[in-house]
Amino acid sequence: LSKVARSRQKSNRVGNKGAATLTASSYRSKYETEVASNFTTSGISFDYESCPFKYLDPIVKGICVDCGCKNVAQMRTYTPDFALKNALGAVVFFVETKGLFTAENRRTLLLMQKQHPLKDIRMLFMRNNKLHKSNPKTYGDWCDSNGIKWAVGKELPTNWKEELDGSS
Repeated sequence: LSKVARSRQKSNRVGNKGAATLTASSYRSKYETEVASNFTTSGISFDYESCPFKYLDPIVKGICVDCGCKNVAQMRTYTPDFALKNALGAVVFFVETKGLFTAENRRTLLLMQKQHPLKDIRMLFMRNNKLHKSNPKTYGDWCDSNGIKWAVGKELPTNWKEELDGSS
């Protein structure tokens, strides 16, 4: 693994002596840095970009060179930003942070949801923006219509924190 890849596998396990602490430069955006800082301050145990998942991305108008089949796909990897853990260190759910929620991000999330239905991936948005200027539907509306839990801000909703604590 490259130096960057190894640094992204480091864990920020709150309460564990000797656990690696990620620096602000370890994150891909200021928003991710602020969310991670909030998790640490709140005592939430997490790993950053530690759980890659393989999924098939259909190729539109693709044709298999071996058999001529038109039903072809490319194997891709999706890695959620944060894997949030309970006190025992088990991953409870994943959090993907977004400032801009593009059509490609939404497409990937739907493919992941279909191909990995047991993975609980939740969205944490900077703001609940419109999907597009001409579309009144917001990021939250899109998540609601696709059965994806979501929140806005740098902090987890109380009920999400309770799930980590095993209270719910």
